[in-house]
Amino acid sequence: MHRIVFAVLLVLVLPTARPQVPARDAGQMDTRHTTFNISELNGIPVAGRTNAVLGLDYEALVNVSVDHRVYTMHRLIVDRARHLYYGYDLIAMPSEQPSRVSLHFAPLSDLESFKGVHFEALSPGRDSTPLTDRVVDLGVAVILPVITGRDGATVLSDELRFGS
Repeated sequence: MHRIVFAVLLVLVLPTARPQVPARDAGQMDTRHTTFNISELNGIPVAGRTNAVLGLDYEALVNVSVDHRVYTMHRLIVDRARHLYYGYDLIAMPSEQPSRVSLHFAPLSDLESFKGVHFEALSPGRDSTPLTDRVVDLGVAVILPVITGRDGATVLSDELRFGS
């Protein structure tokens, strides 16, 4: 009898011991967010803010590298509960059109620049939305869905503003 009671308690306790991505039926995004500012990305200042569903245990990091005078922003999001990482590279360049910026996205590279992140304990996340290149207005918020759920709802997004 004691073994059966213990097994039932174990089943009831274990699923809540590790936080999972919460249900999104209310569509609530976390009021806690992370922000970053890059003073110059190829001549363009960038301000960013990460928004996530309530309860998502994540870490958001950003690095910038330069290669042949072109600055690339490397964005990394670590989902600590599911041991997954997501990310993208972004090159922002002044557009030929006044007051606009060209955005070029690529898969996350330069993982070794994220010191202290133990990638051997993480797997690449697959439930992210591919980011498409675009031209945007300076000062207007660009929302990038970084992690999406199976139902297509956004779990985590980056909000970027370019320009002063």
